[in-house]
Amino acid sequence: MTSNGNLPITAHEIRNLQSAAESEAGLQRMLKFKRGEFMFGDEYVDLGTEYVAHPVGWTKVWVKFVNKQFIERRVFRVISSPNIPDRSELGDMDSSKWGPGLQGEHSDPWTLQNMLPLEDPQTGEIVVFYTPSRGGQIAVAELCGTYSRRYSRDSTCGLPVVSLQTTKMKTGQYGLVDRPVFKIERWAKGSGEQVREIEAPTTSSDMDDDIPF
Repeated sequence: MTSNGNLPITAHEIRNLQSAAESEAGLQRMLKFKRGEFMFGDEYVDLGTEYVAHPVGWTKVWVKFVNKQFIERRVFRVISSPNIPDRSELGDMDSSKWGPGLQGEHSDPWTLQNMLPLEDPQTGEIVVFYTPSRGGQIAVAELCGTYSRRYSRDSTCGLPVVSLQTTKMKTGQYGLVDRPVFKIERWAKGSGEQVREIEAPTTSSDMDDDIPF
């Protein structure tokens, strides 16, 4: 026993405590990229803000909404399911039968989300970067690709500490637009267990992102 009469807390017990706390509190906060800005809801997040990224937690989710009501979701954790179904494999291909979706009137009921867990290096809070956009998908894929290549060379590399940045991306319909970038500033040696499982949002208010560049 310790000097204060309490048994030491194991890492497993701490994870149980954290899991229960997050379950009671609800989903982790969703970090989004809207109109060229990183945001938590209506709160802007400064460029340059740093997070410890957890690439093995990269998750892709097909979510179905009809009349802005959640119907179904299919979750694929990239580390164990690199090949997710193509849109054509999900059904609902007759566009004449589509009703109001997340993108407005008469839109595809299925939306592909990309999610990446990020950790506040000061508080340890886990937030989730959520994006249905092409630009957001590129940002996540670039980061996770860099991590996987580095880990293949050195499994003790630690986790990437990234800063929130932006760059320009050319689109056919909108010309040059801003897209997010996770710039690797350094590597966090000796980082703890990586976050592998995160929950997908199931309400339209959680997914009110703009045009999916």
